[in-house]
Amino acid sequence: VRLLHSALRYWLPKSGRLKPHRDLVPDHVYVEGEVPINQQDLAITLGVFCYINLRSLRRMSIVLSERDIECYVHMWRYCGYVLGIQDDLLPVSLEDQEEFMLASMLHQGCPDFIDGKATKSFIKAFATAAHKETWGIVPESAANSFLQQMTRYLNGNDFTTGMEIEDMGDYHWSILITRFLGYSFGTLVPRIPFGIGESILFNMHTRNIRKQLDARGTPTGHGAGTGENLTDSVNVRSKL
Repeated sequence: VRLLHSALRYWLPKSGRLKPHRDLVPDHVYVEGEVPINQQDLAITLGVFCYINLRSLRRMSIVLSERDIECYVHMWRYCGYVLGIQDDLLPVSLEDQEEFMLASMLHQGCPDFIDGKATKSFIKAFATAAHKETWGIVPESAANSFLQQMTRYLNGNDFTTGMEIEDMGDYHWSILITRFLGYSFGTLVPRIPFGIGESILFNMHTRNIRKQLDARGTPTGHGAGTGENLTDSVNVRSKL
């Protein structure tokens, strides 16, 4: 990944392919000669996977322990280190990355620049798919309303202005259902004593994966992980 990033940083400015897309960003954000995929870009992307994910979970009423949050942030700090992000841009704590992300959003965020029509069309495609995959049980209009309101709620009104999504309030049924399920299965169940709740959730989430692994068997040796559809636990010869 680092090699890919480096190649794009070098090749994109020299290729001239960025110039025709000058209008993709507003004037106050555009910087002539800016290096693509620079350190701030990488750190912002890291913050999406770390801070934004944790913030979204909290907005869905999923309350993680302080220790879990510290471990999660530390994991992404290490990921950022492996990706070559400078140490001073790596998160020391959740609060540290929150400060960086909010400052970066003020610096580079352009919510009014978002194409509302394209955004709604994108969301509608998922609503249509949900309607079809549930054999019509879930109305497309309900799925569309759910996705639009959750997009607005999780991102915040200040960052979705250009999407032109109607604000139906934080007590809209979609948000209330999400928060109820989040609090029930993300906050209460994991806190059932003796690890019983976490064990139940783990078994529920991994049921299909474990079923596929059991059917495949457990390959060993050089061929382990080759993707062969094995049914017996046998030693697999390397294809090399």
